[in-house]
Amino acid sequence: MQCGREPFPFDDLSRLIPGCVGAHDNDVREQTWDVHGVGVQVVADNPRVASCAERLLGVFPPLSPGSRLNVRMALTAHRQWDIPGDAIPFPPSSHKLIDPETAYGVKPRFWRREHLNYYSFAPMGCAAYDLGKGLCVVGLSDPDAYRPWLIEHLVLQMLLLEMLRGQGLFWLHAGCVSHDGRAVLFTGHTGSGKTTACLNLAVNGFDFLAEDRIFVRSDGSGVTLLGYPRDMAVTPETLALLPALRERVGAVTFTARKLRLPAAALFHGNRPTSAIPGLILFPRITEAARTTFQSLPPTQTLCRLLPNSLLASQPDVSTRHFSALSSLARSSRAYELLLGRDVAALPGLVRDLMADGTVP
Repeated sequence: MQCGREPFPFDDLSRLIPGCVGAHDNDVREQTWDVHGVGVQVVADNPRVASCAERLLGVFPPLSPGSRLNVRMALTAHRQWDIPGDAIPFPPSSHKLIDPETAYGVKPRFWRREHLNYYSFAPMGCAAYDLGKGLCVVGLSDPDAYRPWLIEHLVLQMLLLEMLRGQGLFWLHAGCVSHDGRAVLFTGHTGSGKTTACLNLAVNGFDFLAEDRIFVRSDGSGVTLLGYPRDMAVTPETLALLPALRERVGAVTFTARKLRLPAAALFHGNRPTSAIPGLILFPRITEAARTTFQSLPPTQTLCRLLPNSLLASQPDVSTRHFSALSSLARSSRAYELLLGRDVAALPGLVRDLMADGTVP
């Protein structure tokens, strides 16, 4: 459980934030963004960490001067803390395809003590955060020793998504396109065909919102889906299946299993920021010749959404998150998408399904 030499304060993180990165002014970088109406500030005293934050949040506009800060995140490479000994650990992830400890040598784990939550990512460091006040303090052990990808995804993104949940922006692991303002969500585990199916529609006339994460916001008027248009991560198999995407990308060289492609450049002409619920598709790759759809009731849809979204970090936040996903399930038509070898047929099949509800 230990990741430092001094304990996190048990009561109030606000007194930690001003001083935790202030002792090294030459390295401190402060950045602010407007994430769908949520003002986010990130202060870091390490250039690599600051660059990772820029890549993570740079797809959103800068926060206007005088706008309210809802989330404040302070990240330091100069102080380390311990998680309280009486903090309660959450159950470890049951993700069967990717084990971060085996794949990256990092062991992510969430904890809770009263109104504060904790996130350890040993041996890289740990963090404490207060969802109610929108405060997060992170101690990183020698960030220059770790790949930027690990800092960006296993530290910053995990904590940012948690902090935004406290502000009513509930994340969902899903790709999303839209047609006439109505969303088509593709959600499922890694390897299900989610990215390939989503990009298939995006290069064939659908508007692109996100490839891997989408935000769900619920209010009195209903549910809205909000884009997170980060760069896409595609495999050679995805490019091989989608000639239209290959034409946009041009010649590329894969130096890893997945290649990151600039969504802003590939989909600059059709990138809305929001959509209303339409379809939720749970893809599964099959050996069949034809792609087919199997209808799912709202209760089963909700059960399938939960593992791709909900973290029970604080009871009140989790209740609102659950309510938003329930509303999404009730206001969408959901299907299991059994992907066949007729890859080129999928955009037309989805258009027909959205137009008249006819299941191919």
